[in-house]
Amino acid sequence: MKKTIITTILILILGVGLLATQVPAASESGAQTTQENAIQGWHEALKTQVALASAKVSILQARTELWLKQNKAGALHSLDEARANLDEAMRSADQVTRTRITGLKLQVDQARKLLREKGQEAEVELRVIADRSESALNAALAQVQAKNVALKDEAATRYALVQTKAAALEARIALEIDNSPERAQQSLQDAKEYLQQAKDSAG
Repeated sequence: MKKTIITTILILILGVGLLATQVPAASESGAQTTQENAIQGWHEALKTQVALASAKVSILQARTELWLKQNKAGALHSLDEARANLDEAMRSADQVTRTRITGLKLQVDQARKLLREKGQEAEVELRVIADRSESALNAALAQVQAKNVALKDEAATRYALVQTKAAALEARIALEIDNSPERAQQSLQDAKEYLQQAKDSAG
């Protein structure tokens, strides 16, 4: 029985090692640093997502102010808020999203300029800019949301791998030090479950 449990522990540890090589990792030393980077990336992506969503709300508010309420000052204020939200998103965005945000900022600036110069007379041009801006915002939001999911899955995989290693070590301790095959068997079962979670979240 003891040999079977030790063999199972070795197989689990080998499986964890193989799965860990499949998980994308930064080229920095230590799993802790990599995990901290993944968590930081996730937080940055969430900040970007919130700022982009706020920019979208501000752009929609500007459309409402201009076309439903005929309020040029309110529309300009909402466009200023959209610009500030895009600046906030730029600070936490990745390179690809920054490129999209730069284009969005140009569109918002163009809309502000048209609105100041022509007011309601620029309705057609403003409608085109608003539609393009909303489309670009939706694309940027989708991209950030996809990144969020990927980072969340990576963090879940790493956590499950750590739990697998811990359970395998508990099994070894239970078997070799505590002479408790029952506890070792339970720890092995836990390790198998954590390993399956890691495989599932790794995709």
